[in-house]
Amino acid sequence: MPDSLAALYATWRIVKAKPRQIWRLVLPPFLLAMAFKAWLGVQVTGHVWPELPGYDLVLRGTLGLALAVMALLWHRAIYFGPRAPLTVLLALGYWGQGAILSVVAALPFVPLVLGFEGGTAPAAAIYLSVFVADALSLWLVLVFGVVCARRAGGETFGWRAAWASAPRASLAFLALLLALALHAQGALVAALTPLHSGAAFLLDSAVSFALIGTVLTLMARPKLG
Repeated sequence: MPDSLAALYATWRIVKAKPRQIWRLVLPPFLLAMAFKAWLGVQVTGHVWPELPGYDLVLRGTLGLALAVMALLWHRAIYFGPRAPLTVLLALGYWGQGAILSVVAALPFVPLVLGFEGGTAPAAAIYLSVFVADALSLWLVLVFGVVCARRAGGETFGWRAAWASAPRASLAFLALLLALALHAQGALVAALTPLHSGAAFLLDSAVSFALIGTVLTLMARPKLG
């Protein structure tokens, strides 16, 4: 636990030390994705909503593109500085590793989908299964995310090296905290949506940006010092 808290503190120090990079590199792609989501909500329903059933793939794809840009620019700024060389080949190499990481992070959800397909299960069992899958997925991202973070500057860091060097117990505790925050976000947004969909949208966007920034920074394995 002390190592986990130290990593969170180091994450905060990195974010606090690089406000310009956040405003210029990380925030714009996210705001564009959220603006598209808001625009789509208004076009479809006449209101801004935190969720749009039936448009999940479109919204996930938009956020995925924004996240790909955010991750590359942020990891490049953390490790190598915002003016480090950035080429098409470097970006493609980074996104290639990111695609592999996305597949690895999705693995915990496979048993969940297969287990509940075509059947019914108690709501509590479904919720617990989703929480466990979220925590495992986040843990895998934190364990292997350094492969992507290093690739942002053209460095190669192997997947085996990432596993061998990872403080897996500390990262597991961080993954649990992040999963709790993720589910708390969902509960708060769901409670606020019937009262004011616009406020729920803003809350969802703000918390999502904070969680994304935290995960991306933790992927780089920040240390005190």
